[in-house]
Amino acid sequence: MAYDFNPQWRAQIGAWRSNNMYPFTNGWERSAGDSGGTMSSTYLADIAYRTDYGNSAYPTSVEVLGFHNNGAQLDPYYTVDGTSRASSSAAPRTSDGITGAYLGAKQTFWRADGGLGKDKHPTAISAYVAYSHLFDSNAGSGQSNGITRQANTGLILSAPFRSRPFDSYSVHMNWVHQTADSQRYLEEAHALSNPGSTYSPNADEFTLNLDANIVLGDSIILSPYIARSFNASSKLNPYATENPRDGLAVGLLVRVQIDQLLGLGGI
Repeated sequence: MAYDFNPQWRAQIGAWRSNNMYPFTNGWERSAGDSGGTMSSTYLADIAYRTDYGNSAYPTSVEVLGFHNNGAQLDPYYTVDGTSRASSSAAPRTSDGITGAYLGAKQTFWRADGGLGKDKHPTAISAYVAYSHLFDSNAGSGQSNGITRQANTGLILSAPFRSRPFDSYSVHMNWVHQTADSQRYLEEAHALSNPGSTYSPNADEFTLNLDANIVLGDSIILSPYIARSFNASSKLNPYATENPRDGLAVGLLVRVQIDQLLGLGGI
């Protein structure tokens, strides 16, 4: 549900129910026992301030969101026996729920026309920052994925070519921070797979990215990207037989908006 105080300010609340047995569910389950799955609910509250080129020469966007998920969180390191998950087959220790917040802001600070034009898609540069923080994590416990904080910031060049008003190009830095227990788990898992080898996971991992959104017509978007990683982690493959290394990724995403392609996207 959302309420607009005026064209710039909006408040929202919402809820999302998850069941890991989907799609083997009927959608009417009241409890986990009905389907045999694990169910959880996420509750969100949000307030945002936004302007656009219709009411501001240099638009601003600020958003603050808080959330709570009531699902059981698996400890990234300890089992119910107090042993390490890296070397024990015992079930992971659990905690009840997780609470966090998100803050995002974006500001347009340069326009090729000096802010005097009436174009709704001017050539412009914007800066943005986004930050997420989980309040229930610390060195001795943590949420299932072992990530406590993450942020990204960068610059966006919009409509660099007047013949292509919807294209954009950006450069940005991403950062994630792991709990101490998550680092301990990765270190021990690596040692088990690589006897005699040492690996000390860094708490902070970064990527530097260049990407673009190239709009082809009104329903197909091409998004090429280049990403350089620093302080690479073995988090996605804890028992890898080699030490993780920094690297370079190059890719292309293609998005097809089928509803618009079929003329069902509305106005």
